[in-house]
Amino acid sequence: MKRSEFGFAVAHQFGSHGQVLLRELVIPALQNRTAEEALEAGLSPRSVWDALCSEMDVPVSARVPVRLPQPRN
Repeated sequence: MKRSEFGFAVAHQFGSHGQVLLRELVIPALQNRTAEEALEAGLSPRSVWDALCSEMDVPVSARVPVRLPQPRN
């Protein structure tokens, strides 16, 4: 998962609350960091996405990252 795909998936899954979650929610699975801090520390977007979804009780079936829309020709 690329960082841009991570951002798109967060917006799709959590809507307008997504950015607040990234900045404010401390996630034990990320060594008590926020998602933003974990990404800045070099953790992969995929591992941060999985930890965020687990913390927010997102069902596994809904955790498949949403891909960026394909550009139109």
